Amino acid sequence: MTVIGWPSVAVVVPTQHRPAELRRAVRSILAQDYPGDLSCVVVFDQAEPFDLSDVALPEGRSLAVTRNARTPGGAGAKNTGVDVSFADLVAFCDDDDEWVAGKVSAQVEALHAGEGAKVVLCGVEFWRDGVRTPAVPTAISISHDDLCRSPTPELHGSTFLVDREAYEVDIGPYDEGCPGGYGQDFEWLLRASKGAPVVMVRDALVRIHREGPSDADERWRVAVDGIPYLLRAHPELRTCRRLLSRLERTMAFGYASLGRGREALPWALRSIRHGPAEPGSYLALVGSIAPVSPAVIDRWATRSVGV
Repeated sequence: MTVIGWPSVAVVVPTQHRPAELRRAVRSILAQDYPGDLSCVVVFDQAEPFDLSDVALPEGRSLAVTRNARTPGGAGAKNTGVDVSFADLVAFCDDDDEWVAGKVSAQVEALHAGEGAKVVLCGVEFWRDGVRTPAVPTAISISHDDLCRSPTPELHGSTFLVDREAYEVDIGPYDEGCPGGYGQDFEWLLRASKGAPVVMVRDALVRIHREGPSDADERWRVAVDGIPYLLRAHPELRTCRRLLSRLERTMAFGYASLGRGREALPWALRSIRHGPAEPGSYLALVGSIAPVSPAVIDRWATRSVGV
């Protein structure tokens, strides 16, 4: 398919203190083989902007740098980027991720082919220590009910492309109240999918880099604050026992890893009640009542819920 009059695209990249990774991300965006105009807006969040003049600008491309003018955090930075951009479509890319050259063209074609479509995602490749693990959608679209049943790894914010008017009017901006930004992409996607199914490009067009150690304690603190917020914002998530059990055992793993077994226990029991066939729920129970090290709990959680 060829799109007549390719729409302009603005890509928002929130960032903090990763100059090398940011340059990799920006270069992959500006190198897209997309025939239309494409602009990249880098939003520095709680960090001093640095010079990006060494990044080459191909014809039909532009690069702007600004500070987060809204709530500190990824959601505020993304919303700031949309506020200062001018384009028909908006896309997002984390500063440590990377786009394959054909991403935007494929997604714009899918957007035009999907009747009434407003949001397009694509598959991803997870990269850790040089190992590539693809996660590609099996369906050409996903509904709100699909999301409530089970979010999948390829539903990543660095794949999102959305019609600007839909973002501003129908869906709304990113929720800047999500504690620590937990689940902010999933929360936005839940709202986006209420109006129309989300179109999927079944190719891995984004590389998600997961290099180096992460702060496990901070990750778990964000999770145990963020999941109750997500359940309050979207009570429909409670109607799917499988997803609810997964969220509950994430809470149990989180509290157990933080050494708060007494708070972990009721979440583990709820997870077993809603997902009695899920082995991870019983691991969460063990982590709640037995002297298990945080490292072991992290391994169990990775196998069980992908955290």
